[in-house]
Amino acid sequence: MSALHDLTILAVNSEPKLVTPDITRSVFCCLVQQACEKIDRTRGHAGDLFGKLLYHEPPVPHVPHKKELMEIFPEAGLWLLNWSIPAKTFPKFVQLITLPTYRYSILLGMTVSVGGLTESLVKHSGAALHSYLRTVSKNRETMQVLAGALKQIFKDHQKVDRVSIPFLKMLEQLLASGCFEIFASIESSLPMEFLLLCKQEINRSKDPQKLMASADVFCSLLQFPGETKKKSLLQLLIFMCHVYPRIRKTTANKLYEAVVTYDDIVSDENMDEVLTLLSETKWDEDLETVRPIRNQICDLLNIARPIRKKAVKESSE
Repeated sequence: MSALHDLTILAVNSEPKLVTPDITRSVFCCLVQQACEKIDRTRGHAGDLFGKLLYHEPPVPHVPHKKELMEIFPEAGLWLLNWSIPAKTFPKFVQLITLPTYRYSILLGMTVSVGGLTESLVKHSGAALHSYLRTVSKNRETMQVLAGALKQIFKDHQKVDRVSIPFLKMLEQLLASGCFEIFASIESSLPMEFLLLCKQEINRSKDPQKLMASADVFCSLLQFPGETKKKSLLQLLIFMCHVYPRIRKTTANKLYEAVVTYDDIVSDENMDEVLTLLSETKWDEDLETVRPIRNQICDLLNIARPIRKKAVKESSE
């Protein structure tokens, strides 16, 4: 990052024509992404360089949305800002989501923070993102654009665990908090597209962390009607006969919570029986013991029983 800053300043001071719009856009998008990443020192350094370039004299040419950036980051208090403190910087950088040039970079940077492991980082980055989304959650057009950007990030980073696992955790948070509930009341393909991307991400995966994160997403997708709910239920039921006992047990607990939380997953007459089977079955016992119980739940939920893949030695069935 320092080299990027130094080269940019060198070009601006000596030969500004070398700094094209594409170069400036790439530099600023890189810095705002790093300023939202999970490592404090990285965020601090990126934020410091971002401020220096924004207010450099002579000015860096072709800065995208420069007026808006200077309104969000006024020069007067810029040098007193500790860029590495999540509570201070995330509420500012999240405002850049409204600017098309920076939207993808900001969301990509926030993905690894919101879906990260550090409690304070997850808390402040998640609060900033949720706060912003609550202000636009009723605007269909804006939510379509934001969901599209998130979908593109997921597509671009399939099987890249550094991004895809935090993305699954972030997506579950956004779904569970109701940020995307507008898509439950309108005809939209986005919930199904997220479901399909999740299935692609976990295909042939043996990573328990990734599988359990995806189970959380499938549970949250149960709030959406039609095929999205049906296919999410099917995936959860497949997990309940996974080769890993930990996956089976965790999924059963998650599905129990989802059945209690969301409407229309199970009929009223079958509710008690489904909840009893989910809560009282020892899902970490051998597969031959739990599979008939899982199949019984399939029948009660009116979901076709998953077909075993006999040709695969280690199957999730």
